[in-house]
Amino acid sequence: MTDPTLSAKSEKKIVSLSFDNGYGGIAKSLVTYAQACKLAGIDHSLITANGSPAIDTITQNQDGAVFSINKNLLRAHLYTGFLGAPALGRVLQEADVILLHNAKLIRFMGRYKKKSVIVNHTGKLRFLDAAAGIIFISQRAKTRYLEQNPSTTAIMPVIPHAFTQSVEPSPPREVSR
Repeated sequence: MTDPTLSAKSEKKIVSLSFDNGYGGIAKSLVTYAQACKLAGIDHSLITANGSPAIDTITQNQDGAVFSINKNLLRAHLYTGFLGAPALGRVLQEADVILLHNAKLIRFMGRYKKKSVIVNHTGKLRFLDAAAGIIFISQRAKTRYLEQNPSTTAIMPVIPHAFTQSVEPSPPREVSR
């Protein structure tokens, strides 16, 4: 018997926005978010730079759209508020939450700032005070932020990344005596 809460389609829409196109933590986290949203029945779309290693996996593992754009063109669209890309502007407009995977992106969110949440992958604390919320991947980063910003009112959950293991664990080593 399946759990109806996992099979029911949610009306929530989440958009992840990232310039990152390298291998590593951000690409892996984007895949994890896509998988989690699919399990929860949440429409998750991704707007990212061409060349992200996560694009193919995300396309197969989520219920939303994937927009892969030249990094410089994506920057230009951000500067202009997506005037030259109305379809992307609509995706952001219709989103309930926009996850920013680079804190610098908050400077370009203008009318979307109130629903923009920074995912703090690096522990750097710049630009975080401008977001509606911050997702920390470690309690240590959150504690450091709160020490420097004790009067903050932002929503700040700690959600550690959960990566699936891509290789088999190493067999136990023989101990020589």
